[in-house]
Amino acid sequence: MQEEEKHSEGGAQERLLLAHVIFGAGGHEGEYVLGLENFNHDNYIPGDIEVQLKEALGTEWRVENRGSRIEINHRREYGKRDDAVVHSALETVLSGYGYRLERA
Repeated sequence: MQEEEKHSEGGAQERLLLAHVIFGAGGHEGEYVLGLENFNHDNYIPGDIEVQLKEALGTEWRVENRGSRIEINHRREYGKRDDAVVHSALETVLSGYGYRLERA
C-alpha cells in the first residue's frame, strides 16, 4: 500500500492517515463501515467526527460511532448504496483531520 504525503506550508512532508470504508462487510450487510487509522478498541474515534459526518450526510443517513468504527446506513431504505454521496461526505470531513479515504 502506497502512503500519500501532503506538503505543509514550510515544505516539509507529512504522511496522510488512512481511512478505510467498505459497504456490506460480513456482519454489516446493507451499511458502510468506516475505520480510521490510529483509532481502535483502546482509543475511540472522537465524537466530533460523527457529528460532522451527520451534518455532511443530512437526515437521510444514520451515522453511528461504535468507538472503533463508524457505521453509516440509509434511514428509510436499509441496504441502499450511494457511494457518490457517502464517499464525498467522508472525503470532505476526513480531509480536515488529515485522512485519505481508501475504498474497498
